[in-house]
Amino acid sequence: MLELLNTVVARMRQSAGTLHTISQGNRRCYTYPEVFEDVLRARSHLNYLGHQPGCSIGVLADNSYEWILLDLACLSLGIVLVPFDPKVQEPPEVLIDHYGLKALFHDRPGEAKHRNAIPLCALLEHRNSLGEDDTPFFQYDADSVVCMKFTSGTTSLPKGIPAKAQNIADCVHVIQDAMHHCADDLILSFLPLYLLQQRYFIYSSILFDIPLVVVPYIHSFSAISTLHPTVVMAVPHFLDTLIQRYHQANIEAANVDTGLNSQVSAAIFGKRLRYLWTGSAPISIDLLNRYKALGIPVYQGYGTAETGILTKNVPGNNRLGSVGRVLPGREIKINQSGEILARAHAELNTHYCVGAIFNVGQCFLDGNGFFPTGDLGYFDDDGFLYITGRLKNLIVLSSGRKINPEPIEAAVASDVDIEACVLFASSAGRLLAVIDSTLSEELVVKRLAQVNSTLAPEERIGTYLIVKHSFSNESGLRNAQGKIVRDRVHQKFRVRLQELGVH
Repeated sequence: MLELLNTVVARMRQSAGTLHTISQGNRRCYTYPEVFEDVLRARSHLNYLGHQPGCSIGVLADNSYEWILLDLACLSLGIVLVPFDPKVQEPPEVLIDHYGLKALFHDRPGEAKHRNAIPLCALLEHRNSLGEDDTPFFQYDADSVVCMKFTSGTTSLPKGIPAKAQNIADCVHVIQDAMHHCADDLILSFLPLYLLQQRYFIYSSILFDIPLVVVPYIHSFSAISTLHPTVVMAVPHFLDTLIQRYHQANIEAANVDTGLNSQVSAAIFGKRLRYLWTGSAPISIDLLNRYKALGIPVYQGYGTAETGILTKNVPGNNRLGSVGRVLPGREIKINQSGEILARAHAELNTHYCVGAIFNVGQCFLDGNGFFPTGDLGYFDDDGFLYITGRLKNLIVLSSGRKINPEPIEAAVASDVDIEACVLFASSAGRLLAVIDSTLSEELVVKRLAQVNSTLAPEERIGTYLIVKHSFSNESGLRNAQGKIVRDRVHQKFRVRLQELGVH
């Protein structure tokens, strides 16, 4: 299995896969032998700067061709890549110092003042003057640290996890074995490349001759409609937006047929879409059914930063509403509290790091080697896993009753005119809902009454706060996976929530 990771860069010389990018509106298509030549030049640049195997280099940038080259060059040299969410607020000098970076490549001209902050575009600036080097490709063993992963927590400087080679190689293998991507596919990746799973698609593209498109989020919708990918990985919030665009386009075309209109479909979903892959955040059964009605499969999966991918729905074995069956080489059990405990045989790691990658921090595994995920869930009789919420999100009312808010929120937000719903406990012992909707208050109240009629008395929403256009991707209330961060919602509306009895 480790052979996959150790041969990624070398195989570029004969890979039949292709890499498509869009930058500043310009589309480029590269063969991997062409990319390989640029990776060699990037390697030469890193060697010229004096970076050695085991040192840490950061990258703070949107998806780009240079981002991919830096990742592959670091992989070939044994340099630990520390990639950051492009939306991170901390200045480059803070990241360099906190995480012990030898350099930070970035796309923030004018902001970076540290001497080791280097514009990412400089990676190939010396492409004509720096020759190829004879440094051998680094060979990883099972416990070699390849890169840093970050948790999706709410702290300004998130906890890092040193990612071992064995887990990365295993995840690449198990995804390909489950999904059978091939040369006839075209995979679209637009989620930030700092998410390790997005880089699995790059490695798979090289290893298994699969055409791949990598673009920044801003080009995601146009890439689907013009490049016609067969596979798109997206968070539920994106899928909701995508299908709303489809329905709006149907209305504008004066076509109210609920069937799949071919011209509108091609304009929104492209002409070759085989399936959509989603995870990272809850998705409503209503949204899944809307895609099912259009004949577009949506395969949910589940994993954590600490374990990698754990479960997946796959073609021919898909159960709507579940996150799939447990993949080979993984174990999952449910404890008495309903919490999901998970273990990957090819271990990602056992501990977080504090700042620099070599500063060992808290162990995140229990005494039996399982990771307590904090997610609540259950298995059905056929082994499909269902996620019902987060343990930390349970709301404790003044009566002592514990309420899982997420199924209630999903029921409210299943209305296409409601962007989001987030529940809090009020001092009156009732649930309060923050609702993002352009509907009139009368219609919102009607929707809440419909949902309340299906709930037990203590689960019913007692009061509400209506906001408008507050939960977009740019709002800061969602993380990179599109998941709503409750603490940020509370902070943003703190004054108004306090007036309604939420503290």
